[in-house]
Amino acid sequence: MSFEKALNRFTLLTGLSDEETLRWLPIVKDAIGYIELLVGTKELTERDIARLSSAAGVYAYYRYICYSIEDDDSVTLGSLHLSVNQRKIEEAEKMWKTELNSLSDILGDSSFIFRRM
Repeated sequence: MSFEKALNRFTLLTGLSDEETLRWLPIVKDAIGYIELLVGTKELTERDIARLSSAAGVYAYYRYICYSIEDDDSVTLGSLHLSVNQRKIEEAEKMWKTELNSLSDILGDSSFIFRRM
């Protein structure tokens, strides 16, 4: 898998500077490891590797959002409670799940087990 492609996708999604990105390199590496775990020992084409590297960047972004959210920025209006941070997490999770679903041709049915753990 391409660390550079995963990092580029992560940086694009986060909007972080190169200097700020350095702090988050371990989650990009972990994301690549996670994707490699999902794939197993399958033979991959260059296109597959590019898609998986991109997915690793999206997964790293999802984890970045989860880790970087500070105290809840929320507003309560009567009985309505709006959480800005929760919405960011949900959007990042939705992006990750969409990316993961787009890899079903590579990951196959076994990915379902890993996604639900």
